[in-house]
Amino acid sequence: MLRYNVAKGPQRRRSLKPTSRKTGRTTFALNQIYASRAGLADHWNAASKGWPDYNAFIVWAGKARVAVLRRARIIHSLWDDKVRSHRGKTMMTLVFTVHRKRVAEGKLLLASHAAWVKQAHARTGDDALLRYDVTSAREPSSALNRRSRPTKLTSFSLTQVFARPEGLQHHWKQLATEWKDYKKFVRWARRGKISSLHGAPITHSLWE
Repeated sequence: MLRYNVAKGPQRRRSLKPTSRKTGRTTFALNQIYASRAGLADHWNAASKGWPDYNAFIVWAGKARVAVLRRARIIHSLWDDKVRSHRGKTMMTLVFTVHRKRVAEGKLLLASHAAWVKQAHARTGDDALLRYDVTSAREPSSALNRRSRPTKLTSFSLTQVFARPEGLQHHWKQLATEWKDYKKFVRWARRGKISSLHGAPITHSLWE
């Protein structure tokens, strides 16, 4: 396992507008990155057999709306940071699930976003962007059954970790005014399903 971050924050009425009203619900985001698929498989086997709260977790998660990417491939990543822990930092995770006809467009838009982020964001200082990952995978037919078959939909997950909340706020301001594909991206995203966690503090992070 190369990275493990957990964050939680309020759900917003509009997934692409972080200042929109809260729904009263809470969103949790769990991001884990492994060196290989074998590492992820070992994790599932170890959790199901050795974690005493595994069954309770499955029951709890089963009562929620779950968006999951399993065995997803990282298609864009910035930066190769040396930070061992992101605890206390600010995380945003967006999951976009779209029809296969819109996958190619999504890949182009997310590649454009990654290129823009690389030249527009600081790597150090109070507003620094510490981590940027985009992953892609077919949506599973059952979010909590790791052996379930994939659907015809594809999910993209975009996760960004900032040094402070102000860095994320500045990102949103820049995004709407400076990224040339912003309006195209919003139109594309709204044609599918969106799950979001905006600007939440990371409560658990490995390795510390």
